[in-house]
Amino acid sequence: MGSSRSIEVLTGGFGTPNGRGFLTPIYRARRELNDAGWTVRFRSSSSDMSGADLALVDSKYYARRWRTDKEAVVAELQVLKDRHGLLVWHDCTDSSTTVIPPALEVVDRYLKSFLLVDRSQYLKPLGANRYHLDWYMKLGMIAEEAADPFFLVSNRTHLEKLRVGWNPGLAYYGPGWPLAQWLEARIKRPVYYERGIRVPEVSADRRGISCRIGFGHDVQGVAEYRRLLVGHLAARLTVGKLGNLAYQRELASTRVGISPFGLGEFALRDFEMLRAGMVLLKPDLSHMETFPELYEAGKTYVPFSWDFQDLNDQIEWGLNSPDALEIARAGQSRYLHWAASKDARRDFVNHVLQAIK
Repeated sequence: MGSSRSIEVLTGGFGTPNGRGFLTPIYRARRELNDAGWTVRFRSSSSDMSGADLALVDSKYYARRWRTDKEAVVAELQVLKDRHGLLVWHDCTDSSTTVIPPALEVVDRYLKSFLLVDRSQYLKPLGANRYHLDWYMKLGMIAEEAADPFFLVSNRTHLEKLRVGWNPGLAYYGPGWPLAQWLEARIKRPVYYERGIRVPEVSADRRGISCRIGFGHDVQGVAEYRRLLVGHLAARLTVGKLGNLAYQRELASTRVGISPFGLGEFALRDFEMLRAGMVLLKPDLSHMETFPELYEAGKTYVPFSWDFQDLNDQIEWGLNSPDALEIARAGQSRYLHWAASKDARRDFVNHVLQAIK
């Protein structure tokens, strides 16, 4: 091995689910990164970024400043670029659609947790700045919302900087994870990993459907879309929130979990349901890429069409087919592999190093 190279990670910390999803796999893979010739230092302030071979910036660090202080943020990024051999941005947002063009212009690589397969969509104005909501608006299924020009990429060549980063599924989503996040935000390191923690058994004895979703969103289209979904389910399920203990019992005893779109394509309940060994039903996700590949249609989750026409059929299949239990087992096994195994840590490092090339 040659001389060690260094990474400085500028982060907003563990205080948000996406922030801990960004940080947890880096902490877990520090030994594997070291084996690959990289040392890692974590920074909570851009003024502490003294210089390294690579600067890795958590998008949450600057999230609150783009609207009010864009020029200063761009100037800070330029300073970081001058001090480091490579400046890499990691966009931790929920949606495959939203990118930050001022950051995209400056950085050398722009990693994103979820990325559209058709990169040209980033050049187009999309309703509510969401690919999935724009689809429903164009069909007149939900009310139109204007696209925010802030998110529109104007230079096609900048699309070449886009790479698939990693999604928040690499953190811990077992019982008590919100408390874990609270602690992690204070001690600034992960509290729980999946090692040795029991998970619910996939069983034919399980019954019923879980779909604990809310309707209070700043983006109007999210609530309208979810009402459309619930309308197609009629009286098949009870929505709304549960207390954490009751929710964990429901996850462990229920067979089918429905996780619709929200502000983005993914939801944290995806990982809770995979971990719990449920038959996960989600809208078809073939329009996007992510890592790790927890979402493999017909292998780890059951897709349903965006117009809901096959939703009830897919629910019946999930409730009654023995093959559906195999999907539940495969989904749980894949989640636990990525959350806990040493091989997964090596694969994570290889993925990141390939993405920044």
